[in-house]
Amino acid sequence: MPRLPVDGKKVVEHRITFGTKERELLQDLATSYRIGQVFEPSVDLLKDASALYALGVIFEVITGQDIPGVITPGEASDFWKDIYEFNKRNRDEAASSVTGGTRLVIQDFFTNLARMVSGDIPRPGGD
Repeated sequence: MPRLPVDGKKVVEHRITFGTKERELLQDLATSYRIGQVFEPSVDLLKDASALYALGVIFEVITGQDIPGVITPGEASDFWKDIYEFNKRNRDEAASSVTGGTRLVIQDFFTNLARMVSGDIPRPGGD
């Protein structure tokens, strides 16, 4: 029940009544607004590669399941350790030559690239 104003004049009340169709339209509008509020940040998250990578690593750590293409810090460490050990074994003889330093850098790059493509060295992520 409306309250009377302080000056004692009669209160005029305006009322809007919606039918079934209007209520359904408003309900749909409210639902779509809520969905937009939830999905907009989700779409932004899917656009960000670093956020997806972080979610993949978190998923792997929590569940223990391996996602191909997602490299955990332990897998990355093993990968670079394998490259380091291979280069260390083959470095002694090449480094003793006159142009060993420059030639060695170029040779290591192409050798490791060929080993990775051929499958002789495990790829990061274990695929």
